[in-house]
Amino acid sequence: MIPQSSVKSKARWTTVSLVVGVGLVLSDVFCFGFLKFGYYVMKCGYIPVVVNPSAFGIGQSGYILPGNYMPGGADGTYFCTEADAKAAGFEKDKLGNM
Repeated sequence: MIPQSSVKSKARWTTVSLVVGVGLVLSDVFCFGFLKFGYYVMKCGYIPVVVNPSAFGIGQSGYILPGNYMPGGADGTYFCTEADAKAAGFEKDKLGNM
């Protein structure tokens, strides 16, 4: 027979692990955006084009080509190709390229 304290301890660790895991996923979805970036890499088969919102909501957002931005960012919108970004009404970002 398994001791009662061992069962409670295992249940506690399972609960803590679940809460931490959900917390990490939620923080990524709302703050970091690496899951979203990874999803688009898998969907497109390569690094996607990103559209970041304009600074302080002023002006038009522009797209940035792969290799000119850091992955992640929960507020970015991804497109598989430059043509997709143009078709959605975005122009190339002249200031955001590194």
